[in-house]
Amino acid sequence: MSDPYKFPQLRWPLDLNIQQFEGRDILVIRDPQGISPAPLALVAEVSPLVASLEGRASVEEIAQKFSPIGCTQALIEELVKLLDNSLYLKTPKFYAAERD
Repeated sequence: MSDPYKFPQLRWPLDLNIQQFEGRDILVIRDPQGISPAPLALVAEVSPLVASLEGRASVEEIAQKFSPIGCTQALIEELVKLLDNSLYLKTPKFYAAERD
């Protein structure tokens, strides 16, 4: 099994929607199963990065792919950490919460 932090993967089912908030597009991620305690709101510009979290590309590969638009490995790592803390990735933290 691959390292879930090196090859991050969103878990499913999740609801991902673009909504307006104070005149800005926001990506809102919700858990219809209720395992994650709250929705997560991100700037819509990270949508392509979030969509890349399929478990096939490494953090380094994702950063390289999006480097022309200013994406860095540190940014991807921070996004992965945020999604993991919110229980939206297939990681040991999510599986532990799912069992509880």
